[in-house]
Amino acid sequence: MRYVDERQLAIDCAVEEATEEATVAALRIGRKQGREQEKIKSSTRTAKAMLLEGLNPTLVARVTKLPIKQIRAIRSA
Repeated sequence: MRYVDERQLAIDCAVEEATEEATVAALRIGRKQGREQEKIKSSTRTAKAMLLEGLNPTLVARVTKLPIKQIRAIRSA
């Protein structure tokens, strides 16, 4: 019986450790995605302001590093 208890304890510990590692990895990925989304939002706000000032869409795309298609969509919105 003791052998079974030790095996179960080892399994429980392994599951707990794997769950903790997966949680840490998921949080890391979530933070990275959040930073990327915020960067895109910031670039989009900058692009809108630049377009309102009458700057060339090609220049806006180059400065903001947004695709020209997205700049054109912003301009026509």
